Amino acid sequence: MLAAALLMAIIMTTWLFIGLPGSGGPEPDAVAENQGRSLTGAIERVELDMPVVELSEKLPEASEQTSDSREEEPLPEFEFPDQTISLPVAFRELFELWGLEYRASESPVACEFAEGQGLRCLQNKGARRSLEFLDRPAILQLRNGNGDSHYAVLSGLQDNRATIELPSGRQEVTFSSLEPYWFGEFTVLWEAPAYTLGDASGSAQGNERVAEQIWMGSRMMELASRYAESRQEESRVNRMPIEEQVRWYQQQRGLTVDGIAGAMTIIQMNNDLESAVPRLTSGRMVN
Repeated sequence: MLAAALLMAIIMTTWLFIGLPGSGGPEPDAVAENQGRSLTGAIERVELDMPVVELSEKLPEASEQTSDSREEEPLPEFEFPDQTISLPVAFRELFELWGLEYRASESPVACEFAEGQGLRCLQNKGARRSLEFLDRPAILQLRNGNGDSHYAVLSGLQDNRATIELPSGRQEVTFSSLEPYWFGEFTVLWEAPAYTLGDASGSAQGNERVAEQIWMGSRMMELASRYAESRQEESRVNRMPIEEQVRWYQQQRGLTVDGIAGAMTIIQMNNDLESAVPRLTSGRMVN
C-alpha cells in the first residue's frame, strides 16, 4: 500500500508540472507556431526597409544622368566668308526679324522702306557693349585681312553665343570667332515715335510740337515713376518742360545729356518701357 501511495504521489506531481491533457496549458505545436509568427514579423520589417536602401543606391546614378544632360556641345566657330551675306540679303533677314517682307528689287534703299513701315535706321560704330546697350538685332559689316567686306545679321547675343541669320536658317557660333572680322560698324532698326508718323492728335492738326509733348509727356510720367528716387522727385520731374525731362532721363540712363530725344534716347526709352520689338540679348520679341 505504501508503495502504491508513493507511486500515485509521483504521478500527480508530474501532472502538475506538465499539465493535464486538455487543461489549456501550452502545447508544443502552439509554442512553435508563436515562435514562427515572431520570426515572420521580423522578416517583414526588414523587407519594408529594403526599397529605401535600393533607392538610395540609385540616387548617384540619377544625379550623374542629370549632370550629363546639362553638358552642352561646344559651339562651332564662325567661318568667313561662308557664313556671310550681301547687304541687300542682310536687310531682308533683318526686316524679317521685325515681321516685315523686304524686296530689294522693289525698294532699293532699305532705310526708305523702313520709314514707310514706321521704323528708322541707325548706322553707328561701337563695340559689343554698344550692341548690348541698344539691344536690337544688328547688321554687322565684316572684313577679312585682305579687305574683303561682307555682312552678317546678329539676332542673338548671350555670353560667347552669337546667333546669326542666314538664308539657309539660323545658326549659332562663338562670338569670339566672329569678332576679329568686325571693326565696329553696325546698323539697327528702331521704332520711330508716333508723333513723327503723323498719328498723334497734334500732328493731325499740323502741330507736331504738341504731338511730341503728348507722346513724350505720357512716357516720361511712367519713366519718372520707375527711376525717381522719391515721390518728391517724381512730382518735380512731371512738372518739368519736355526738354528738361529728357535731360533728366538721359542723365539717369547714362546717355549724352543734350535734351534732344534722338535715336539713342528713344531706343533706350522703348527698352525701359518694354516695347514690343525684337531684342538682341534675349533673341526674341518682347511683348
